[in-house]
Amino acid sequence: MSRLISLSTILIILLSGCPGKAWSAEKRSVTVRLLIGTYAKTFSVSGSRIKLSCLDNSASPVYCAGDNIPVKRIKNGIELNGVHLGGQHFRLDSSNTALSINGTSYGGTVIIDCSSKKEMILINEIDLEQYLEGLISIELSPRWELAAMKVQAVVARTYALYQKEINSGNPYHLTTSVLHQLYRGIEHANSKTRQAVRETRGEALTYNGLPIMAVYHSCCGGRTEDAKNVWNTNKDRPYLKSVFCGACSGYDRYFWKLTIPRGTFYRKIFSKGCAGNKDSASVSIPRRSLINRVLEINLKRGESTSIIPGNEFRSLFGFSELRSTNFIVKETSDGYVQFLGTGNGHGVGLCQWGARARAARGETYRDILLYYYPGTKLVKWY
Repeated sequence: MSRLISLSTILIILLSGCPGKAWSAEKRSVTVRLLIGTYAKTFSVSGSRIKLSCLDNSASPVYCAGDNIPVKRIKNGIELNGVHLGGQHFRLDSSNTALSINGTSYGGTVIIDCSSKKEMILINEIDLEQYLEGLISIELSPRWELAAMKVQAVVARTYALYQKEINSGNPYHLTTSVLHQLYRGIEHANSKTRQAVRETRGEALTYNGLPIMAVYHSCCGGRTEDAKNVWNTNKDRPYLKSVFCGACSGYDRYFWKLTIPRGTFYRKIFSKGCAGNKDSASVSIPRRSLINRVLEINLKRGESTSIIPGNEFRSLFGFSELRSTNFIVKETSDGYVQFLGTGNGHGVGLCQWGARARAARGETYRDILLYYYPGTKLVKWY
């Protein structure tokens, strides 16, 4: 019987074929592994000459073709279009056309991990440049300037290289959500995103010879923030320091307001284990950063005070609702808690709307990158 090996080991063998090289020596085309979904029992696949292979043994692969073909998890394996294949780790390929999972097209191949009793984990292994072509169209409007798209291409590539390194021993490098970078498959790519990726191919931002943690956000509200004020880390990243932007006021939600019923507000807070109740608690902001972003929220009930970090507080209400930590808060006389703020996002690194304005006035993508990430170098990484 073939000995089962871990998914991470399987993926490393598939991707490299040899022991890993020093990161600084990686000067070639690269692939990344993306978590694209988890499914309890079934999902559908579409493609031309679909091939399902088991990575745990040498069993013959299963072939089929068509649209919305069911893939089902069954005891000791999975079933493709009614044909069973035993094992825990599998690979889906499609000849000539992209592989579609539940209607979303992905380049490369898809790894299926069935080692968990609860769910199947799907991981897309894709060429980094192809991944970027689809990603940029989700992050930016096709009406934006080419220079702004080049900025996004370099930043997203650099961020993916950084995540690939720190997650090299894990089954996947990135998710496809706002936790890392938004991605919804390759069908969103267009001629402009392909041009931006092609004309910056392999370029990355480095500091001390390595790709940086190239985080970015939608709109800083006038000035970007120090990373340490958002993620409370002691690790110094000199390239993620606050810089004056002053170019992002064209964002249509530069100023925003969020109004929440008082009872709803406090129930949300208390559900996370903070002390107090809706009748007796009060909220205040004791600490702000130098650029006025909220560092801490105090929730007071009698002599008891709960302290919530600003970014954690924002997550309680949803990042799309409480758009940034650059806000003031007040309780109204008619029973509401109201937030008035500016900007959208954590505020660290690249301000996308600032980059757009700078591109529109003629700055090059290189100049924009080096402005928002001071002290970095733009290099041809592969």
